[in-house]
Amino acid sequence: MVKEIAGTVASRSRLFLHTSVFVLSLFLASRIFFHIYYHNSFSHISFRELLRIYTGGTYFDLSALAVQNVLFIIWMCIPVNPSWQKTHNRIGLLFFAVFNGLGLALNIFDIAFFDFSHKRLTAEIFHFGGAEDNFLALAPAFFKSYWYLIVVFIGFVLIIRYFSRRYIMNYRSVPHHHKLGWITGSILTLVLWMGLMLLNFRGWLALIPIDVTDAGKYATARNIPLVLNTPFTFAKSLGHHSMPQHHYFSDQEAAKHFSPYHNAVAGSHFNRKNVVVIALESFSKEFTALSGKQQSFTPFLDSLSKESLVFTQAWANGKQSIQGIPAILASVPSVMDGAFISSQYSGNDYRALASLLDAEQYYTAFFHGANNGSFNLDAFASQAGYHDYFGRKEYNNEADYDGNWGIWDEAFLQFAGKKMSGFPQPFHTAIFTLSSHHPFSVPQKYKAQFRGSDNPITKAVQYTDHSLRVFFNSIRNLPWFQNTIFVLTADHTGMSSDPFYSNLAGQYQIPVIIYDPSQQIKKEADTATLAQCDVMPTLLGLMGYQKPYFALGNNVKQRASFAVYYTNESYNMAQGDYLLSFNGYISLSLYNIRQDSLLQHNLLHGPRDTAGPAMEQTLKAYLQYYSGSIRANKMLYANSQAWPLKRGR
Repeated sequence: MVKEIAGTVASRSRLFLHTSVFVLSLFLASRIFFHIYYHNSFSHISFRELLRIYTGGTYFDLSALAVQNVLFIIWMCIPVNPSWQKTHNRIGLLFFAVFNGLGLALNIFDIAFFDFSHKRLTAEIFHFGGAEDNFLALAPAFFKSYWYLIVVFIGFVLIIRYFSRRYIMNYRSVPHHHKLGWITGSILTLVLWMGLMLLNFRGWLALIPIDVTDAGKYATARNIPLVLNTPFTFAKSLGHHSMPQHHYFSDQEAAKHFSPYHNAVAGSHFNRKNVVVIALESFSKEFTALSGKQQSFTPFLDSLSKESLVFTQAWANGKQSIQGIPAILASVPSVMDGAFISSQYSGNDYRALASLLDAEQYYTAFFHGANNGSFNLDAFASQAGYHDYFGRKEYNNEADYDGNWGIWDEAFLQFAGKKMSGFPQPFHTAIFTLSSHHPFSVPQKYKAQFRGSDNPITKAVQYTDHSLRVFFNSIRNLPWFQNTIFVLTADHTGMSSDPFYSNLAGQYQIPVIIYDPSQQIKKEADTATLAQCDVMPTLLGLMGYQKPYFALGNNVKQRASFAVYYTNESYNMAQGDYLLSFNGYISLSLYNIRQDSLLQHNLLHGPRDTAGPAMEQTLKAYLQYYSGSIRANKMLYANSQAWPLKRGR
């Protein structure tokens, strides 16, 4: 019986191995065809980069292979009598040909769509429509223009047909004399291959399932479409909500209220200082002296604020780390369901702070002491243009592991400081702390020193603040310190039971501090409204950056500013003393948060509604640019005159 079990497993495994290799060959062939078709777009790629792209692309191909072939594998593992074998094979062939044919169709016909979107096709195609964009009406002209793709597709279909008839229709299970052994062998084969397909679907041993943003590990932003395949991006996007496309004004009218296109600061020169951006996990404004509360848990940060440009009205653009980090470092907030870097748009081409400074001959690095792969930040860092990523793996000393998330902040900040001392100047680094994340642990030796308050996060905030003090003391006398600008802010706010800091306004208020030891950036308490996505353009403005760029935030030293965040199906905009909520169609509420911090008196349409109409116009213009640029993958300054904003709502 053992021999029969082994024979059944081997027989079916040979079939599945043949079909898997064949499907991977189809993915490779379609990627090569895509590459050749758009060779001008990828002509800059070196041979080494090309190897990395094609190798990385295999992980995405394996994930798509798992989705396309799971039913085929399950069906072919069902034991049937020899008299039914031919019918059974025919149905299996149908599963194989239909699902892999559909995947191939997506890959081939996406070559045409790429002309327009410059990204791999997603389920967003189902949301194009309405009177202006009737896809069915455009289909005949579309296929007429790209008739040769139909020919190519038919050629691939014929290859699938030939393979299927040779390997699937001719498949014969091993002769069986023991029914139990035959059934056991079938079950073992199913378990084995379902396990392999699960690994393929997840991207093998990745910490979290592979996603579109992981393509950033293998290619720069503009080369990401070559890493991906369309069945993968399409399947992944089915689990995401497509962002609505807002249209309220003409392009000219929208530009009066907001523009993502930034130009050089007149009369300035670029000051090529080092730039260190520190994102502090869950550091609410509430925990600092900026809150005006009697007790602060950040004595070092408070002392640094007195020597810095500090923004007293700073806001987070989201409530998750994966929303805050791209907003700070790339000026791309997540004004949508979920986070930009885990959405179907994460493969878009954009220029983060690291990319812009890289073009100015900066060395760039990203530090985060968590497990590599946590939050997909290593993939984001690569896509954003950081040369190197330093995580728990690179730290390489488990003695400093906190038992939960990664390396204790004090130890990891010391590690970052030592690394930076060896970097060529100028450099830009991003450091993301972690110890103030739930479960809010502190090292044993500090438990008596940092006791916090009734809010359990505060003891961890005290510890991270202490870690910052140790970090700055260790680098203060180093040669590069005086030539460095430090930006300290939060990825998002922390938990709170305070009536204000737990409401719609207070739970988004964070510290933003820009510290220049040389005092070329003067210490000042600035009351301008500043959002996380304003950090990059404001910093570049202060440095006198001389090139145009795209950012979904404002340089608050040059423009009227505001903060936008999305929660509970509403878009919220803070500006000055006011907070406006808008559902995409109409305004829902307006509060004066200075006079009414608990948001009890809705001023909308009342006699004191003096700010609402103007704020709504600005918010509409922002949403129009935001949705239009992200959905169309036009997030570069070069797109400023290249496309109309009007599409959809």
